Amino acid sequence: MNNKLVIYKCETPLHMGTGVELDIIDMPIQREKHTNFPKMEASGIKGVYRNYFELKKPNKEVINRLFGKANEKEENSGSLGILQFFDARILFFPVKSFEGIFVWVTCPYVINRFLKDLELMGEVTKELKEKVNDIKLNGKNIITQKDTTAKIKEEEIVILEDFKYTLEKDKQDIINDILKLLVLKNIDQQKINKDLMIVDDESFKFFVEMSTEINTRIKIGNDGVVENGQLFTEEYLPMESILYGFISVIEQTNSVEINEAINELFEVHLLQFGGNTTLGKGIVTIKTENIKGEKE
Repeated sequence: MNNKLVIYKCETPLHMGTGVELDIIDMPIQREKHTNFPKMEASGIKGVYRNYFELKKPNKEVINRLFGKANEKEENSGSLGILQFFDARILFFPVKSFEGIFVWVTCPYVINRFLKDLELMGEVTKELKEKVNDIKLNGKNIITQKDTTAKIKEEEIVILEDFKYTLEKDKQDIINDILKLLVLKNIDQQKINKDLMIVDDESFKFFVEMSTEINTRIKIGNDGVVENGQLFTEEYLPMESILYGFISVIEQTNSVEINEAINELFEVHLLQFGGNTTLGKGIVTIKTENIKGEKE
């Protein structure tokens, strides 16, 4: 299989929703059941890519070959596409900082899962996995890079939201090792190189649960007041959030037209995902990278 690592960066708040729920938030975002971390469902990602091709290259035969053909009444048949899409998982989450406006945070659990997923796709990350396994964070210390803009140098502390962390000096090189796996061209590479931090798993879980955006929406009636039952809340993954996923080509083809379409798909750099597209939500920058195997 031809596997690609896909990095998704939210340029505007993103609402990949689960529908209406009887909870504090009427319309929450998609989350993993076991971790409650934000995610983007593979079905939604596939649908956006398919819609892009249907608008740009309305060739039904090519589109059905790439994405599959649904059952049609007149033919009563369906077929699988040659592209396989995976859920997008959170990698770096933006958090307000005392200095430097904001930083990206991640945690050992997320890094280990990212490395495990890369290995399943063919990347060799054994040495880095061993380094990550050595990380011991207790909720009071944090790993940053040496030149981060979000630390108070005199006291060697970092303040994120309302929490204070102490710098862990002997592990700073591990962030460089992680970033070597990600050629984040056109995705704020300079800032990520400066302001990426590793917090403990519990702190990360708190941030991704409590630091999303909650917007209140209303519908105004003809009399100028809110209509009954038309006040509701929507949750958004904040802009600057960075997720990762994979796209695989599970079947090779000799068709020049199909291969050209696949190459074009991997060169798409900007798409709109989720709801409220007319409000400018869900604009996402995309970076697709090759999986580097052991032979390379």
